[in-house]
Amino acid sequence: MKDLKDIENISLEQLEEIAADGRIPVPADLESGIRSAISASERKKRLFRYPAIVSAAACFAVLAVVGTLYLSKPSVDLYAEPEDTFTDPMLAYAALESALGRIGSTVGENMEKTVAFDQTMEKAARAIK
Repeated sequence: MKDLKDIENISLEQLEEIAADGRIPVPADLESGIRSAISASERKKRLFRYPAIVSAAACFAVLAVVGTLYLSKPSVDLYAEPEDTFTDPMLAYAALESALGRIGSTVGENMEKTVAFDQTMEKAARAIK
């Protein structure tokens, strides 16, 4: 068995002599393997024989998807007057007060967690020193 470098340095005449030598056994499925490799290569070449057509088809597919998504999206009038959701100003004020209360309590909880985390980090820093 020769190394790859040895094979690369063999002349054409030496390769022909090796190929003509009848003492070297040839695998039985060698020819079918070569034919299947060639046919697979030809199929791949046929697919990319016309890259402009493949590119155009891909662009068309992308445009079709984007167009479908755009057309199926409900239109929103950006210049429309906002509608009132409350007819009674007291109900609107109560809803606003409730929302701001929930936001404030969430901020307060997160501040407590932040202070506790800072204290834990300070203890860890002192323990390392």
